Amino acid sequence: MLPSDASAPPLPWHALPPTDATARLEVDPGVGLSSDEAARRLAEHGPNQLDEAPREPRWRAFLRQFQDLLIIILLVAAVVSLVVSQEWETPIAIAVVVLLNATIGFVQESRAEAALDALREMTVTHATVRRDGRLMQLAADELVPGDVVTLAPGDRVPADGRLLTSASLEVQESVLTGEAQAVAKDAGAEVAEDAPLADRGWGGGG
Repeated sequence: MLPSDASAPPLPWHALPPTDATARLEVDPGVGLSSDEAARRLAEHGPNQLDEAPREPRWRAFLRQFQDLLIIILLVAAVVSLVVSQEWETPIAIAVVVLLNATIGFVQESRAEAALDALREMTVTHATVRRDGRLMQLAADELVPGDVVTLAPGDRVPADGRLLTSASLEVQESVLTGEAQAVAKDAGAEVAEDAPLADRGWGGGG
């Protein structure tokens, strides 16, 4: 795994030869990081995940239910009815309907968010990492700069990285390029400094 803030090396991380990349990251590919060093780097760099947008406060989510144009019209109608007729029955009935509609919308949104959170928990990406000289399974967000990751057929690429060795490796890059065809990767391929984003990680095109 590569750090996100490459501190001004002579070449960009994606253009470094594998041996130079591991040297800069101070890791022996055959042993990997020690548990203590990995913990230190995790504390320094934070988890390997994208920052999440701050969640909308629940009270604001509830008040947002009243921003619909139809709801505003109903509330105005309730006020006009009260002023004109001086009776409370109709305005109260409209207010109850509006409040009920807002409550239903708020509950539905809350359930949808809870379902999405549960789905995220079920689809956590795991990675096979070499640490302390042995292979272990970790959640992808526990990866740190310098981790040596092993990929097997069907694995997801859990982080930015530089290929050290490869054998008939093909990567599905549709998320980056939109192309459905898998692309061959070669650890020995040289990657230009100005290579397109899809060709920067994992050794570039083979």
